[in-house]
Amino acid sequence: MDKSLSYDDVLLVPKYSDIRSRSEIDITGDLTNGLSLPLPIISSPMDTITETTMSFIMACMGGSGIIHRYNTIEEQSKMVREASAEIDSVAIGSLGAAVGVTGDYIERAQSLVFAGVKYICVDIAHGHHILMKEALYNLRKALPPNFHIMAGNVATLQGVNDLADWGANSVRCNIGGGSICSTRIQTGHGMPGLQTIFDCAKTDRDVGIIADGGIRNAGDIVKALAAGADAVMCGSLLAGTNETPGNILKDASGSYKVYRGMA
Repeated sequence: MDKSLSYDDVLLVPKYSDIRSRSEIDITGDLTNGLSLPLPIISSPMDTITETTMSFIMACMGGSGIIHRYNTIEEQSKMVREASAEIDSVAIGSLGAAVGVTGDYIERAQSLVFAGVKYICVDIAHGHHILMKEALYNLRKALPPNFHIMAGNVATLQGVNDLADWGANSVRCNIGGGSICSTRIQTGHGMPGLQTIFDCAKTDRDVGIIADGGIRNAGDIVKALAAGADAVMCGSLLAGTNETPGNILKDASGSYKVYRGMA
């Protein structure tokens, strides 16, 4: 059995540097096909993480937010319109929105594009699946030519290659690694998060790699980028901020925001 590495198993070795200021560093994440993020951080498409406010703030910082799909087409499209109007005038990042692979996903995607979203994220728990293959085929026919489609999640190099061949421009990598995700417990499937990025980044396809899940601190972000990710996706790191839509709960020990897993 091969050994696999998690974020806690690895530290980067300090080396000599001739960089005089952090302002000289360019960490822009190129997710291919026109999606480039000066700050390679994406807020997760969860209903307690990303709606209008979070997506706007993320884009202003140079990153991106993906507005979740746990709503009606009209509600999600309204959020996109509101965020897009502000982002287009002041922000340097981008705006995404999520769809599924069954039901009204084509109509939803078309409505989101009309509302001003810059890319679509096909959002399911296990992306290396025939429903994903069919959805990417159908979305490629339904959306404008060369429109950026993100898809996932997968945990293997073969998964990345297949999604790229099916039409994805960027792929969310990692299954079951999120702080609140129960996939590994419930199904017995998954891979250590950092190993997933090492493996998936070996792809020879022109596809962006997104480390999604298990990012608990800034050091994990650095490790993911060093392992080959073009960007990272965060949920729990942002859950307690003012910009999330999660409800606030209070007790004698303090105030808390609701945060739950998705997909």
